Amino acid sequence: MSMLPKPNELSGIDVNVRRFSNLLQKEFATQGLRNKSTQKIRMKSTNCCGQHTIWMKTLISDKSERQYVIDCVNEQLVTSGWQITGTTVETDRGSARRLYASLKYRAVCE
Repeated sequence: MSMLPKPNELSGIDVNVRRFSNLLQKEFATQGLRNKSTQKIRMKSTNCCGQHTIWMKTLISDKSERQYVIDCVNEQLVTSGWQITGTTVETDRGSARRLYASLKYRAVCE
């Protein structure tokens, strides 16, 4: 088992990369469609009151941090064949903002 850094040694953005990666795996398992090489996954991270968590609000509002997180997660996904090709922030009728991740599958040459 590799040595993991202590919580106080992680920067906030590194924690967001880990959270986004874990959330993507969770949401993909429930929303992913069979036999489709492109997917659009809604990233849902809410607190007990149904509002976005602070880290999700940051990703929704800060494009540069969102791009950094996407780049890091894509590095983790490279051997799976999946790649995040973009993100979309959509606003519903109640002015709530939602973050979607678009993914594309490319066969990995072994």
